[in-house]
Amino acid sequence: MDNLTKQLTEEYRLRFTKNATYRRKVWKVLIQDYFQSLIDTNKNILDLGCGWGEFINQVNAQDKYAIDLNSEAKNYLSANILFLNQSCSEFWGLKNESIDVVFTSNFLEHLPHKNDLTAAISEAFSF
Repeated sequence: MDNLTKQLTEEYRLRFTKNATYRRKVWKVLIQDYFQSLIDTNKNILDLGCGWGEFINQVNAQDKYAIDLNSEAKNYLSANILFLNQSCSEFWGLKNESIDVVFTSNFLEHLPHKNDLTAAISEAFSF
């Protein structure tokens, strides 16, 4: 395990472990009561900075994708989710028009530079 993965794994463990069950329940309500009405189930969705997958695991969509820099995040994702273990500011390697919805929550503020934000937003708009 490289240093970045070790660091992110520890950070996620500290942030998510204590309240993991509660967080899943909160996301379930948010999805059922709000977000799902905005996302057709025949659309493809990508969760940018997916963390432990509280959103992407529970939302209904045709094809589901998740991006996270922490390689351990894949261990928390359902088998039907394509995981991209990479920086969001790099080319995502997906076909144009393959994503209908890009979702993110509590993520963009963690990007280290404005250039990373610009690159991620540009990549999202390329779909």
